[in-house]
Amino acid sequence: MTLGLHVPRWQRSHYPKLRGAGVFDAWSFDPLEWKPEAPNPAFLMMDASDAFWAAKQVAAFTDEEIRAIVETGEFSDERTTGWIARCLIQRRDKIAQAWFSKVLPLDRFRVADGALAFDDLRQNHESGAPGSYGVHWSAYDNDHGTLTPLSSKGEAVNAMRGRLSVRLPAMRGDGYWAALLESAARPRQSVRVYVRKHGERTAVVGIDRVQ
Repeated sequence: MTLGLHVPRWQRSHYPKLRGAGVFDAWSFDPLEWKPEAPNPAFLMMDASDAFWAAKQVAAFTDEEIRAIVETGEFSDERTTGWIARCLIQRRDKIAQAWFSKVLPLDRFRVADGALAFDDLRQNHESGAPGSYGVHWSAYDNDHGTLTPLSSKGEAVNAMRGRLSVRLPAMRGDGYWAALLESAARPRQSVRVYVRKHGERTAVVGIDRVQ
C-alpha cells in the first residue's frame, strides 16, 4: 500500500543482501529518465546525436570486458562480482536500446572493395528480424551544396549480423556522391553519407543525421 504516495521504481526493486553490492540493480534503471545528482551541463544540453555518440561508447564494452573490470574490485564475495557485472551488462543493453531508437543507428561508414560499408549497431543489442534499409544515391555538388539524384529507384539492403554494404555508383573523374539511407520502420529518421572520389582514393567525408 502506498496511501496515494509515489514510490520511485528504485525503492520497489529487489536488492540482494550481498556485501559490497549496496543499492544497485538494473531493473529500476531507465536511461531516458536517469538524471545526475547535481545539474550537469553535458546532460542538460544533450541532444539525440550527443546521446547516440555516448551510447556507442557504452555499447562498445563486451560482456567479457565488463566482467574483467568488475573483477578488479576484488570483492570478498564472488556473488557480488557476478551481480554487479550482470547489472552493468543489462544497463549497457538498456542504454543501447533506448538511445539507438532515437536515431537511425547506422555507423562506422567506410569504403571497402568498391562499396559503401556500414554497421547496424542496433543488431548487437536487439533481437528480431534484421533491419532493412533503402539507399538513394545522388551526385553532390560540393561548391553549391546541391544534389542530383542518380536514379528514381532506391536500392534495398538488408543487415546480416549487423553489417551492410552497397555498391558505389560509377563515376568518371573526381567528384562526390551522397547516399541517403532510410528505413520504412523509422520514416522520420535517416542518414546521408557523403563520399569523395579523388584520383585513386575514395573515402567517406561527411555524415548528416536526421531524427
